[in-house]
Amino acid sequence: MAQAWVVTLRQPLSFRFALDGNGDVVLSPTFAAVGTAPTRKLDGETGKVLWTADVMGVPHLDAAGDVYVSTGRVCSPVCQTVTKIDGSTGAVLWENEYFSGGGVGGLAEGSASGVFVRLGSDDTILKLASASGSPLWQRVFAGQAWLDTAMARSDPLDDEIVVTKLSGASGATIWTLGSGEFSHFPRVAIDSAGDVLVVASVPDVLLKLDGTDGSQLWSVDLGANLDSSALVTGGMVIVTDDHGLVHAFVD
Repeated sequence: MAQAWVVTLRQPLSFRFALDGNGDVVLSPTFAAVGTAPTRKLDGETGKVLWTADVMGVPHLDAAGDVYVSTGRVCSPVCQTVTKIDGSTGAVLWENEYFSGGGVGGLAEGSASGVFVRLGSDDTILKLASASGSPLWQRVFAGQAWLDTAMARSDPLDDEIVVTKLSGASGATIWTLGSGEFSHFPRVAIDSAGDVLVVASVPDVLLKLDGTDGSQLWSVDLGANLDSSALVTGGMVIVTDDHGLVHAFVD
């Protein structure tokens, strides 16, 4: 394997990155040694900086290649800021702030209609309008909620984890995989058919659920702690475990 390029930055940073449909790289710093540092888009072939935007945080891309960055600041106690950046030019399209209650939450990849955001350590999930960042709907869960694309995982009581599929249009519950199935937060991925791959660490199983009603299509017990979400690509499902093994299944 040959190194294609390397980019030197001016100060030590902690980065998160995302790839767009052209193979270009969006790098967004989550920590700067001094002051602040910009989000950059790099040409995937050469490493050349295509644009910079004065935003720090965790980046996500929508289908059009526009960039959403989530970060936070102290505001009795914490506010979460979501910024949308034009993927072609680096121009900030909008920036809105939402009270999060504590911590900085996560984003899930957006669509033409909106982007999904979890507010900090709260139990609240919002859908924001792609054009403006205005809230379209809000769901509050009975316990801490974690967000995947079109999914929510919540802990209504200690050690009772549920996986819920939400309607992207309205936030209504489509189905829920009930309490008692998992004792640790599972990781969730969605394949091209809309079915759901669930990686659970306790018990250590990989499940495939029907995207329509949540019924189980198949499961595999790998006998080791699984430490990644499922990667679904080319008809294959790939996971890794804490023994350093990579498992690939033909779906």
